[in-house]
Amino acid sequence: METIKIYIFYTKEGFAEDNQHKPTENCQILGWSKGKNSQEAFRNLLKENKYLEKIDFNEVMCQELVNEKVDYFLLKR
Repeated sequence: METIKIYIFYTKEGFAEDNQHKPTENCQILGWSKGKNSQEAFRNLLKENKYLEKIDFNEVMCQELVNEKVDYFLLKR
């Protein structure tokens, strides 16, 4: 039985601003998806998020995640 893995998909294309409208380097997260491998997860991502076919990003990267746990941190106190 093959293990289903979790992947995050993102791009370095695009731009963002901080709260004071200053440009900041960033990555745009396109979504998370599951699959036996990254290719299957990418197909699932596109199937589940049809809007991705219409946005103006092209180069998509992905990384396998160890789990779905999310930790939150603050930069300012």
